[in-house]
Amino acid sequence: MATSQDFVTWTCFEEGLEPRFLMYALLAEGDDIRRFGKGTTHTTIYFPEVKAFHICLPPLAEQRRIVEKLDDLTACTARARADLDRISDLAARYKQAVLAKAFSGELTAEWRASHSQAAATVREQDQARRLAWESLPKRRGKYEAAETADWVPEQLELPGTWRWASVDELTSLLQYGSSAKTSDEPAVPVLRMGNIVEGQLDYGKLKYLPEDHEEFPDLLLQDGDLLFNRTNSPELVGKTAVFRGGGGSMSFASYLIRLKSVSYLPELLSAYINSSFGRSWVATATSQQVGQANVNGTKLRGLGVPLMPFDEQLLIWKRIRAAFVEIDRLVAEAAAARRLLDRLDQAILAKAFRGELVPQDPADEPASVLLDRIRAERAAAPKARRGRKAVAA
Repeated sequence: MATSQDFVTWTCFEEGLEPRFLMYALLAEGDDIRRFGKGTTHTTIYFPEVKAFHICLPPLAEQRRIVEKLDDLTACTARARADLDRISDLAARYKQAVLAKAFSGELTAEWRASHSQAAATVREQDQARRLAWESLPKRRGKYEAAETADWVPEQLELPGTWRWASVDELTSLLQYGSSAKTSDEPAVPVLRMGNIVEGQLDYGKLKYLPEDHEEFPDLLLQDGDLLFNRTNSPELVGKTAVFRGGGGSMSFASYLIRLKSVSYLPELLSAYINSSFGRSWVATATSQQVGQANVNGTKLRGLGVPLMPFDEQLLIWKRIRAAFVEIDRLVAEAAAARRLLDRLDQAILAKAFRGELVPQDPADEPASVLLDRIRAERAAAPKARRGRKAVAA
């Protein structure tokens, strides 16, 4: 095996320097070594600086004891690091398990045992939807009764006091965002598909439209609006979040759909669409367009959603949120522990090269004698011959 010019290769004297000891020594001096780097886009440590590196050299027997101990300790931290790296995936699975219990009714089974409320009937839901539609500042055409659900998850059986309702039944407005060209000039922020991250809105990396944009105020968001990402990569399309305002006027781009829920907690509707049930529906409703996945508003209207009494909705969301807060706390603690492991590795290396990691043996050959022998071997070694340059005839 060969190396490129970007590598420096050392050949260690067999009875003078343990190669893994040299590796650990260089790792221990990582920050000090990197300061010799030169360049901006491509940092290089040049050969004269490499030759000038110094390491503390203990007796060969002690080098081997240090390497053995470091191998054992770094193997332990590597296993711990691998376990901690799995926490994020486990947390995501745990959150999905919480949502599965929530939308199967298991999370509030004891509440239903002492409460006789039932979900709104189709007639009651339609009346609430009509009132919400009539209160819209800009109505769109004649009011039409909601369409029923055309998709529900087969594996989900609802409690007797719940029923299936379509997204169309649970919303008074389904509206596409603006396709106008945005700019970096601060004005009215426009939320885009990249601003929906793991069920929450991220207000970084915003684009803007002018305050006098012709689609305003019709496309200005209001507190409680639900945003659905209709176009994205296959794994991200369909992600959803709730806008809770408080930061001034804000709008949304055309790859998002704005929904206004009726008699249904928007956070709970968002959680359902983001759950494994919603993701299963997205997989069936997606169409491919030039490398992008798309779920249109018509298909979104037909998504079946478990409808339960509003008091139960509030309790379900409270318990989901409490569980998610605890899960996120554990993830944060795992991330902090992960950072501490990196510091622990450096602390172990520092201790090793201070001579504090393994016991010293007076019977070991002194390092000064070892260095003298290495110098003698180097002096006696044949010099490498340089090839002669070809001369043109």
